[in-house]
Amino acid sequence: MARTGSDPFVEQVRSANDIVDIVGAQVALTRAGIRLKGLCPFHQEKTPSFHVSPDHQTYHCFGCGAGGDVFSFVMELENMTFPEALRHLAERAGIPVPDRQGPSSSNLERIRQALQIARGFFVERLRASEGTRAREYLAGRGIGQELIESYGLGFAPDSWDGLLRHAKQWITERSLIEAGLAIEGQGGRAYDRFRNRVIVPIESSGGAPVGFGGRILADEEPKYLNSPETPVYRKGSVLFGAAQARTAIREENRVLVVEGYFDVLALAQSGIGSAVGTCGTALTPEQARHLARYGGRIVLLFDGDKAGIRAALRALPIVVAEHADVRVLFPPSGQDPDDWVRSAGEDAVRHALDHAWTPVGFLEERVLAGALTRDDAARQAVTLVGRITDPLVRDLWVQEISGRFGVREDTVWTGVKAEMEGGGKPERAPAPRPSASAGKGWKSLERVCLQVALEHPDRATEIAEAVALGNPRAEFAQVLSWLSDQAPAEGELSPTPAELVSRAQSELEGVPSLASALVHEDNAPKPEVGPLIDALRTRALRHKMAQVTRDIRRAESVGDQEALSRLLMEKQRLARGEDGATLAGSAATTGPQEHRIPSTGLEAEAEGSI
Repeated sequence: MARTGSDPFVEQVRSANDIVDIVGAQVALTRAGIRLKGLCPFHQEKTPSFHVSPDHQTYHCFGCGAGGDVFSFVMELENMTFPEALRHLAERAGIPVPDRQGPSSSNLERIRQALQIARGFFVERLRASEGTRAREYLAGRGIGQELIESYGLGFAPDSWDGLLRHAKQWITERSLIEAGLAIEGQGGRAYDRFRNRVIVPIESSGGAPVGFGGRILADEEPKYLNSPETPVYRKGSVLFGAAQARTAIREENRVLVVEGYFDVLALAQSGIGSAVGTCGTALTPEQARHLARYGGRIVLLFDGDKAGIRAALRALPIVVAEHADVRVLFPPSGQDPDDWVRSAGEDAVRHALDHAWTPVGFLEERVLAGALTRDDAARQAVTLVGRITDPLVRDLWVQEISGRFGVREDTVWTGVKAEMEGGGKPERAPAPRPSASAGKGWKSLERVCLQVALEHPDRATEIAEAVALGNPRAEFAQVLSWLSDQAPAEGELSPTPAELVSRAQSELEGVPSLASALVHEDNAPKPEVGPLIDALRTRALRHKMAQVTRDIRRAESVGDQEALSRLLMEKQRLARGEDGATLAGSAATTGPQEHRIPSTGLEAEAEGSI
């Protein structure tokens, strides 16, 4: 179904779905002149910057830049493709969806019907007496009734034709085979694919079943059995649990990516509902694009064994190419997320998630673990940077690589440029390195911070607080403090960067021109605020750790035991993240509630301030 204004069906669906009704079901809207406004559903904000135009049937957020029509809104909010959104809105309005692809479309409808029938059958069998053992199995894994109903869990009875006999009054045997629910045996006789298994439905982002996963109850192999690929199910395009996790992902501004169905279920049962699964495959570019559409942080939470670490290393380039705000975390060695959350509990897992590694930090950890040489880790990090499209984020990653691996920034930039020119992200040229005079008084990182604060004045206070951790220059701190005061009041629109620059010319004295910091191409991606704040906090902590380490060496050299004891306690305090930042993140622990932070290797880092 193509998205085109000349398509009568598309226009019929558009006309039948007033954007005020669609948006108003998700956002509390108030009248603001000829428009309506409310808090944006696509990013966290305290002051409404999300506007809806009833006349034009469009929406626009002045905070994050999201905008479009009723189809765009549903696609973004529900993480749907356009055909899925079109079907969803058509069904909402009671408009029949025409067969748009000839006879094959009818075949797809029969497959979808077979999947719906199967889901109902599996749910009924779990509730029946023959589902007793399956219910006991789920209870043993800590999965409650509410979660069973939310995810539509079921049971396939220990029968060769239970589903076939149930479904024959509505659907043909051939459709069940084409839907991956039955297998055609020798002599042409079909039998059920799933038998004596707990059933986990795999759904589209709109909540319709496209396949199933089954966990055997008997002591047999294979332990897990999944639907084959069909005309409606491609494993690499679906994220398990996406429909159920949607609300939690928006609320937390974070999506967790795990490998197994029961990892998702265990996390959800514990209260962490923002996890999705990769359906038993390595993470694909299409799945990464789905994850990027959520807009928040992506956390790769794979098994804590060698296979899980390899999976993370393979996934990072794929994810970073679509979205740079990525973290990496592993359960303690030998555990998977299911085991971990059930033994450690929600609070411990959430704490670890908040302190997960950056991708560069993860690569440094591989060096400390002896799994990678420092050179290899630095090269892999440079490869990742070459895939990042946002020049500001790219700059921050280069600084982190330089700090963690002891490589000069200009050397890192040489590698990044070669990576981009050689195949990292050919569609966008690498960001040029600023010359020494480009900021006319502002240092490189100061310029980045000011640019982001100008773009997001409502976040300027957070940026200023993060900068303050790093002993900033007086004039830089003065400008950030001034920008913090320019945040819009309740009901006001955020001032544009140009407006802020104009105000600064008349209100600020004795500091370099603020206009010189606004080096931002019109067609460049919007800066990402969260990664900047994280990088500032981590940078300040690295400097503090390096200084404390030098002081420890001096105390050891002169035998000052009192100072040495105090400094060691200070280093432990910093390592625990009590200043609001951490150097790296791993859930590998010496105890279930303790978060281990490995050595940073920053002892030789030069002192400096922002």
